[in-house]
Amino acid sequence: MIQIVKADESRVEGISSVCTNACWATYSETHQSGYIEESIKEYYNHERILREVGELFVLYLDPTRRNEGIGTKLLDAITQQQKEEFGAEKQWVSVQKGNRKGILFL
Repeated sequence: MIQIVKADESRVEGISSVCTNACWATYSETHQSGYIEESIKEYYNHERILREVGELFVLYLDPTRRNEGIGTKLLDAITQQQKEEFGAEKQWVSVQKGNRKGILFL
């Protein structure tokens, strides 16, 4: 069973791990390894994730859990939260050029 829960301090290490693995899986064919390593170092380190928990910048999945409907469940939960807590009426999604995994999700 898949359970969607809000991110908090206790989930920082898991978030870092998923983002790191997904970043490699997503961009290893389109970007140089040095660029990926620097991006991971800057964006997916413990301190930054801890500071920004609650903000949504990317939506990554554990690469080993693709095609289970998890991305759809996450997006549905995020959409519902935005409507209920902030009265959101619109949202938009962007996918970086070459991100075939993200484009397929749309």
